[in-house]
Amino acid sequence: MSKKPAKLGWVLGTVVALGTVAHAQAPGWSRGQQELPITWEECVKRANAAMQAEGYRIDQPSPFVVGAKAAHTAVIMCNPSPTQKQWVNIVVASNSEGGGVERQRLQARMEGQAQAQPPGPPAPPPVAGEGRCAGADYSVSVDPVAPRAGQKLTIRFTWKGKMLANDWIAISRAGDPPERYVYEGWRYTNDMKDTCAWNRDRPLEAGNYVVSYMIDNSNKVAASVPFTVTAGATSQVIQPPPPPAPAAKPVQYMGCFRDSNNPFDLDGHLERSGQNTPQRCIQVCAAKGFAYAGVQYGQSCLCGNRYGTQGQANNCNMACTGDARAVCGGSNANSVYSTGR
Repeated sequence: MSKKPAKLGWVLGTVVALGTVAHAQAPGWSRGQQELPITWEECVKRANAAMQAEGYRIDQPSPFVVGAKAAHTAVIMCNPSPTQKQWVNIVVASNSEGGGVERQRLQARMEGQAQAQPPGPPAPPPVAGEGRCAGADYSVSVDPVAPRAGQKLTIRFTWKGKMLANDWIAISRAGDPPERYVYEGWRYTNDMKDTCAWNRDRPLEAGNYVVSYMIDNSNKVAASVPFTVTAGATSQVIQPPPPPAPAAKPVQYMGCFRDSNNPFDLDGHLERSGQNTPQRCIQVCAAKGFAYAGVQYGQSCLCGNRYGTQGQANNCNMACTGDARAVCGGSNANSVYSTGR
């Protein structure tokens, strides 16, 4: 059964709300419309592909497609026309220059063009070979290639051109997204740039896994490789970490606070988890000796010894990846708790 096309007025109200959350100032707008000889289902499929091709993080895939990239929030809406075609309305809200170019590129993608280059000279290529771990392309590999349960692993990697400050590597089970990584299953490449390798001390149990290289704190995979851990003589049961000692002080909810992520408001420790909850994050931060724990964007747990440096927020309304009944902050917003430390 086909989904109902989006109502334009209601959608525009939604993107106004999104623009208000994403930007402290009133956004600028660029709007465009085109008629394409495709079905509604194909239109929505193209809209998702266009967003991904232009580097947008997709926040809503259907019935209208919402994506965010840097200072831009884009919405693509598909509605039937009287000629049995589809009206495609594209709206880009921006807190900087370039909203019109972004909208033109998305329109060209929807029309099926391979590229949508704006006028002007092309951007200069990245500096080749910058840093010890630079290679012809992004890559990851596992040593040994066929590890046994209980063996320690070495993950080797290269980046293309220049490493970004928050590039990261994660190990996840086959079939799971990379951000749903295993316990102690991620590291920033910046912490390993002198060796180009992650010597992982915690062994994995038998099963199928994938190691992925992601770009600048996002879930955009630049390179990945699957591997299998087999049972063998060295296999062992991996026990979960012991619970932290009882807190000396009561745990309290401190409130909802802004976090631009550049820098982080809670700057002591960060990890992402497909099982994130406030209780789990409080335990992680308490075990590491931090006074405060914050959950953000459903999946992130942050620790630190101070909070609130960027002011209060009012959009802590995202469900936790580990418990949909619990709240884990919001976009650039932390739900902050004391840990009892």
